[in-house]
Amino acid sequence: MLKKVIFMTQTQNLLFLNNISDETKINIFLCGQTGAGKSSIVNYILKENLAKNSDTNVTTKGIKSYHKGDLGELWDSDGYEINNQEHYKSLLHDYFKLRTQNNYDEVLLTWFVVNGATKRFTSYDQQLVELISKKAGHIAIVVNKIDELSSSQLSQFKDSIKKQNPEGNIFLVSTKAVENSELITFCEWDALFDWTYKIGNSGNTVIRLLQQRAESGDTEAQKELSILFESKNAFLLAIKYIKLAANAGDKAAWVKMKELAIKHAISNQTKS
Repeated sequence: MLKKVIFMTQTQNLLFLNNISDETKINIFLCGQTGAGKSSIVNYILKENLAKNSDTNVTTKGIKSYHKGDLGELWDSDGYEINNQEHYKSLLHDYFKLRTQNNYDEVLLTWFVVNGATKRFTSYDQQLVELISKKAGHIAIVVNKIDELSSSQLSQFKDSIKKQNPEGNIFLVSTKAVENSELITFCEWDALFDWTYKIGNSGNTVIRLLQQRAESGDTEAQKELSILFESKNAFLLAIKYIKLAANAGDKAAWVKMKELAIKHAISNQTKS
C-alpha cells in the first residue's frame, strides 16, 4: 500500500505528488538561526496557518512537531540566538539521540534554514551543519528569503556556502514565490522536495549511519545502538554493539553485556 504525500510547489495551482511506502515515515527537522523563517516554511508547505489549524505537539522544550493527514511529521525548533549557542547544540544532540532510540524504523532528514536576507553563513552555522551530518546523515541547507536579494547577491551567497560545503545539498527558496512570477525562476522548491523524497525512499539512513560510526570505533554510537536494539528485544544485535564498547575498555559495557546475555537467554526459554 502506498501513501500519497502532498506538498505545495512553486506554481501554486499544482500539487507535488509522490509515493512513500507505509514502512517508511519521513520526519523533516527544521533548525537554524531565529528569524530564518522556519515556521513560515512549515506553513507554506502545509498551506495552512499551523497555529490555528494543524495538529501540534510540544515534544521537547524548544521543539514542536506538526503533521496533517498522511504527511510525515515536520519538526520545528525555536532556533538559536547569539546567547544560547551552546544550549542549542545540546538541544540538537539530545533530539537526535532520542529520535534514534525510539524511532529506528523512521527516516530523519534535516533542513538547515539560513536567512538569505542577511547574506551571512557563520562559522557556528557550519559547526551545526557538521554536527547534524554526523548525527543524522542527511541534511539540506535551505537558503530562505531569497526574495530580498538581487540575482548577483544570491549567486555570490550560494557560492560562499558551497565553498564550505562542496558536497552539500543547497537549495534556494522563498515563501513568497507564488506572489512573484520572476522569483519562481530562482526558487528550488521542487528540487528540495525531490531530494527529500529520494532520501526518504532510500530507507533508514539514521541506523546505517550509526552502524558505520559504531563499527569505526565510536563508543557513543555503539551504546546508542545497544539501547536501541534492546528496546526492540533484538538482544543479539544489542550484545554485538555493546561488546564493541566493552572490547574498547569500557567496564560498564562489560556489565551491560552480561545483563543482555541473561535477557537473551530468558527470551529464548520463553519462546521454547
